[in-house]
Amino acid sequence: MKILTLIMSLLTLNAIAANELQEVESFGDNPGRLRMYTYITSQQASKLVVVLHGCNQQARTFDDETGWIQVAEEKNLNLLFVEQTSSNNSYACFNWFEPGDNTRGRGELASIHNMVQYMINTTSAKDVYITGLSAGGVMANSMLASYPGLFKGGAIAAGVYHGCANNSFDAFACMYGYRPEPSVRELGLYVERAADGYTGKWPKIVIVQGSSDSVVAPKNARLLLAQWAEVHQIDTKSDSTKTESRRVEVNFYRNAKGANKVITVMVDGMDHGYPIDSAAGCGSAEKYILNVGYCLASKSLELLNL
Repeated sequence: MKILTLIMSLLTLNAIAANELQEVESFGDNPGRLRMYTYITSQQASKLVVVLHGCNQQARTFDDETGWIQVAEEKNLNLLFVEQTSSNNSYACFNWFEPGDNTRGRGELASIHNMVQYMINTTSAKDVYITGLSAGGVMANSMLASYPGLFKGGAIAAGVYHGCANNSFDAFACMYGYRPEPSVRELGLYVERAADGYTGKWPKIVIVQGSSDSVVAPKNARLLLAQWAEVHQIDTKSDSTKTESRRVEVNFYRNAKGANKVITVMVDGMDHGYPIDSAAGCGSAEKYILNVGYCLASKSLELLNL
């Protein structure tokens, strides 16, 4: 049995090594001047996950470190990694606070949209999900708000609500929780306006936050919850709570039909980062990729029912 396990592990590692990230240079208009990388397990895979890194990170330092490569192999899904460039932002942060980049049809949002459309057109992708950390998490949230019909759901790690900032000064105030809090209705309107008259089904949202985050104030998770609860027309009183471990509490917020629409994951004592569980074979710890015994890559798929 040990020999068989070893053989299977080696086969998996060889498959991953032979199928590294591939850059796609021609995917359509690229007004945001972003880079596109893919990890294809199968052209016939019907599920696609879009992954956005945080500041001072790159696609190639955010792929298997977060556990997404391993999960893609296990679940037979394809991955799209979006990468920021230093020419756009000296810290490699997505410009989620710039109107020219956080508005539907413009800049970085338009580039990401065109990448997703390229994948839909060239593979069998039908169900699309998105996840991101920090600046990538905020940009993922803006994609969900601006193109809700494109996504089944998304997982936002250490993000802030869409519409919080329109310049770099406000961005820091948002991150540290210094901005005046909008009303719940205002939070919802930010999304509704971004969606430009959308009347279809809204994506399911998973909000992930560390209680000891020193970069993005934990209160932002509460505001994200309020924003998407308003969009889904549900309240912010948890319908049920699940304790994943002594550190992780998951709360579910359901609509009148009992369907989970917004889910929050609070990791006690976690600082700023994307949670992984290296002991379970999910990722490897790096700066802002934190081994806290919770594999967000696989857990978010479970929560989103992928």
